[in-house]
Amino acid sequence: MNQTYYLDRVVNNIVNETIIGGGKIFAPFLTSPLSLSFTLPRYLPSLPSFSEYVIKEYGLTEKESEYVWEQYWDIINNRPNYSKHPQ
Repeated sequence: MNQTYYLDRVVNNIVNETIIGGGKIFAPFLTSPLSLSFTLPRYLPSLPSFSEYVIKEYGLTEKESEYVWEQYWDIINNRPNYSKHPQ
């Protein structure tokens, strides 16, 4: 399987498991939901729980986790009900 294809599947899984509603973000890599007033950091080192999650659950490397975070961040921040960042 192509590496990028696999990583994109990981991104899609995490996006599909993320619920945004009731003023909160529920994501599989978070230990508790975040308020929508919280701005997701653009760069992964600001959110180490994500790296830990994808490395443990999907067997990714640190570099692969950075790619997955960037893709995830772009998708989540382009959802109509969660656009806390300027484009």
